[in-house]
Amino acid sequence: MRACDPNPDEQQAVVNVSVPLLKTTTSSYGNVDKFTTATCGLTLKDRRKSRALSVVDFRFKPSDKPIYFHPNTLWHLIGMYCNNDDSQHDSTKHLTWNAFHKSLIEDESQCAQATVIGYGPFFLESPTKPDVVQTSLDYCMKVSQKLGQQHCVITRDQAIYEIALGLQKKHSDKFKTLVLRMGRFHIACNFMGAIGYFMKSSGIEEILVETGICGPGTANKYMAGKDYYGMLRAHSLVLAALFQLHWNEFEHWLIQESDQCTSDLEFIAVIRARAADIATALCAPDRDAAQRKSREMLELEDRINKLLTNYHDKACSSATSKLWLMYMDMVQILKRYIHAECSVIWEAHLTETENMLPYLVSAGHHKYVSCLPHYLDAMKKLPETAPQVDEGFKAVKIHCPSASWMLQWCLVGYGPGADVQL
Repeated sequence: MRACDPNPDEQQAVVNVSVPLLKTTTSSYGNVDKFTTATCGLTLKDRRKSRALSVVDFRFKPSDKPIYFHPNTLWHLIGMYCNNDDSQHDSTKHLTWNAFHKSLIEDESQCAQATVIGYGPFFLESPTKPDVVQTSLDYCMKVSQKLGQQHCVITRDQAIYEIALGLQKKHSDKFKTLVLRMGRFHIACNFMGAIGYFMKSSGIEEILVETGICGPGTANKYMAGKDYYGMLRAHSLVLAALFQLHWNEFEHWLIQESDQCTSDLEFIAVIRARAADIATALCAPDRDAAQRKSREMLELEDRINKLLTNYHDKACSSATSKLWLMYMDMVQILKRYIHAECSVIWEAHLTETENMLPYLVSAGHHKYVSCLPHYLDAMKKLPETAPQVDEGFKAVKIHCPSASWMLQWCLVGYGPGADVQL
């Protein structure tokens, strides 16, 4: 039967029909150059020998400061005093930790250089396979040589760092210009796991649940070290509450102990006044005044630590007090570490990483304990082994206006030239 031609005088109905496209499956790495790996010959005995602590020239020096009068401490004091004063500093009451630190850092937008981010080849095998690690090291070294760099800086997590360290020590002549770094984000996550190890079943889970921060299952997950952002938020809120309780008790104790001496009470009044001055400068906003007044506030560290040491010795001798003071110390180490990474302060990064070591040892994190001393030892020897890289770590400035201050440490690497992250 032959279809008749439509009558042009009649209005035809137009029907739009969507025809689904034929789905095809393609590999995301189908056109990627495949690298062939060669046998590296790295044995388990070589790896154990490379991470042995007996060959590390590193001595841990514990700090005797009960509290670091750090910008983090200023944020707690300003928030505590301003929240107690309902008539002033309304805009500062909701100033977050991120916004507070971002307002205090110097504007280096004119000095910062644009970061170039590139992507290397895919290795279609396990990243912790020694043969793959050596092939990736060879590739990175070739890229560094093509760019005319004297040293190649590579950042890796602990599992790959341990293998790369063994290869570097076994083939010292081949990798003498290689600078290995441990992943900063991985160090922070591992330390959070140590915090959860110490505080599990201490009552902190009930605190998180009763205050509505999270549910029971999530609280247990936080203590197990399974959620970075959730753990950071939870520990920050608990630290803020504990800091205010601790400081208020410290002031009450100081009033009772200073009946015959008013200089200590006057000193606390000075701290309150300077905290109010910083809050006023931040509300203005006057970045220069806030930075200047913050530096003046930090000059009071020695005296406040002396008073706090006396307070802890006389009024905080119980096991419960020591537990929660230890918790506050661990979380403050974590916050200072993150502050050092966001602000790119190389010396503070090494200091806070070193402060993590005793807690990591006690928590039984043996893999990081075996690698972190090697990492710290190598980084502290950079002025002798790689002075150009050391100067770059200390002098580098970052400016990422489109990203949060707190996210910059995840986006930008340290040092001159290529910082390869694997």
